[in-house]
Amino acid sequence: MGSRNKTETSIALPVKNRSAKSGCKSSDSSSGIRRSRNSKWRALTLLGVHLVFAAHLAHWYATGSTLTPVEPSEAMQTLGSKSLINAGFIFFAITILTTLVFGRFFCGWGCHIVALQDMCTWLLKKLGIQPKPFRSRLLVFVPLLAAIFMFVVPTIVRLSMKGSKDPYSMHLTTEDFWERFPDWPIAAMTFLVCGFLIVYVLGNKGFCTYGCPYGGIFGLVDTAAPGKIRVTDDCEGCGHCTARCTSNVRVHEEVRRFGMVVDPGCMKCLDCVSVCPKDALYFGFGKPALLKKDEIEKKKTVRFDYTWKEESMMAAIFAVAIVVYWGMYDKIPSLLALGLAVISTYLIMTALRMRKHATLRFGQHHIRRSGRTTPFGVMIAIAAVGSVFVIAQAATAKAIAFVGTRRVQLAQPAGNTPAKIDAADQANIESGIDLLALGNRIGLLPMARYEWEMAKAFRTLGKLDDADACCRRAVQISPRFLAAKLEIARYAIRANDPIEGEQQLREIVDRDPEFGDAAKLLGAVLVRQNKPEAAVSILNELFARRPQSCNVGLALATAYHVAGDSRQCMNLARFLVERHPDNAEAHIFLATALVRIGEESEARRLLTRAIEINGDLGRPHFLLATLELREGLTREGIDHLDKALNREPLNATYTKFWAELVRQTEDINAAIAKWADKPANDRIARFKLMYLLAVAGRIEEATAIAANLNLPAPNQTQPQP
Repeated sequence: MGSRNKTETSIALPVKNRSAKSGCKSSDSSSGIRRSRNSKWRALTLLGVHLVFAAHLAHWYATGSTLTPVEPSEAMQTLGSKSLINAGFIFFAITILTTLVFGRFFCGWGCHIVALQDMCTWLLKKLGIQPKPFRSRLLVFVPLLAAIFMFVVPTIVRLSMKGSKDPYSMHLTTEDFWERFPDWPIAAMTFLVCGFLIVYVLGNKGFCTYGCPYGGIFGLVDTAAPGKIRVTDDCEGCGHCTARCTSNVRVHEEVRRFGMVVDPGCMKCLDCVSVCPKDALYFGFGKPALLKKDEIEKKKTVRFDYTWKEESMMAAIFAVAIVVYWGMYDKIPSLLALGLAVISTYLIMTALRMRKHATLRFGQHHIRRSGRTTPFGVMIAIAAVGSVFVIAQAATAKAIAFVGTRRVQLAQPAGNTPAKIDAADQANIESGIDLLALGNRIGLLPMARYEWEMAKAFRTLGKLDDADACCRRAVQISPRFLAAKLEIARYAIRANDPIEGEQQLREIVDRDPEFGDAAKLLGAVLVRQNKPEAAVSILNELFARRPQSCNVGLALATAYHVAGDSRQCMNLARFLVERHPDNAEAHIFLATALVRIGEESEARRLLTRAIEINGDLGRPHFLLATLELREGLTREGIDHLDKALNREPLNATYTKFWAELVRQTEDINAAIAKWADKPANDRIARFKLMYLLAVAGRIEEATAIAANLNLPAPNQTQPQP
């Protein structure tokens, strides 16, 4: 895997040629090492895994609904903000617990990626190609870091979330089996990269060692497992076990030093046990490697293929590559990104080493011999240059778009409300739009996400037609981009086109009933079309599909209210508060319903609880203010109104209520003069001044301010988003 110098790694195995006379009836004619008796059983087991997967897929096609994917990555939905306990999470938890006892056996006997790599290794050997592993000090930590990013970080984010967090709920069936899987071209590319390419470049189990996030967790847990490959005194150190190991473990060295295999890369495939001519190896239980860590560290000697300087360079190359590849063009999923990043790192590092080494090998092939680059070496150099080009090109597009996005974000007004902005902010937003468009032009593929960012920027500038066009292009690039579809629906509603709004919203909730406020908007659109019964029917169906969704439940409760079914509305609202005790919106909705029937005491308690759950919301403070001020001008009521305005300073309902209160309790003209003296670029001050003028009857002046802020006049109905 390297040049023939002090950094080269080779395994010197004291393999003794054992003929049939010594009891090895089934052996390789060249080496005298018997074939593993377990390999065929493992192959059948892995084939069975794929048959089960095929049956799972067939069940979905036949019935339209099936068990959620039994895939560890699905645990991200459980550990993250969605809080959905699915089959993937349960399966992942079970495999971790069993690994804690038996060691890392699942990878060897149940993983489809391992099956793919084994098949690729077998095919390459049939072609006369013997994949060789490489050993890195730093890249071996990639799987664990990927696991932390995929599973630990979402958990931390969820725990640190302010306000409402949905309780954990079961989600064991799905109607969209492929919802979280890539399209088939990307899936095929993933199998190609994580199969043939990574095996050819990094050796068998190369992806397991340097890319698999699940392996990162299983390898860590394996150190605490009592189940290990262990040895008896009959061992002669022949090395047959190491020669036959497909996980690149130096079995004969480890059992000699530690009495067991301590390498977390051991997948308990039992090939080493099967080929031992003395039957000296066995799977058994005893003290785990974690409890012998000090002893192992003293005795352990690990050979690596690279110097520390080269390792550091590879770490830097990988860091850039993974940032670029992960999510590149909104198409590259995590496993494919990890595989591509590791392969690119190895290719680029190999090309760099070609400059320094007179003789260098790539697997079985010489790429440098006696100071000359071989034809195969030229191919490797071209592949490395190609990797550099792809990474540099995509990185440039990402960097340009990132700068554009930041310019837009920094110039965005608070609350993201369409408004007139000063010339400097407008220039920054327009510059950001240009950079985002440039990022899309120079990329190999257009990015839906960049179109979405441009849409938000155009919306800030009040250019709603341009924003709508960007959203439509985003959906055209990525039909699953629900945020853009939701904005298209909002635009259609604003443009008094409820038919298209309803169509877009139906498509959204059909794919994901819980997405944003799509369910609530769909109910509102149907009500606006005088179809309250249709709204109740559709939302009932959605709630039956996602009974754990508080958003869908609240939308249904609202539909019940509009349809005049106050009993169902109240019953569902109480159910949602009981089911979601930490959801502020559910408490606010029930409190509002209770106020309508005069049960103000319980409403106050619910609103106070909503503030405890999420103190950043303005609505519970506003509702408490109305209740307090209804009984008279109290300090507590004014305090709640101030808190509501502080949290949502551009809320028309709160500001109009405040202006009416000022008119009743103060000299309205003095108040107008006070707020008129505020700086002209203070949007909040101008917003308050607009409503003070409106309640004072000075409608023309209020309308002029509204036009300047690019908002409806205060005497007009505010548009529903």
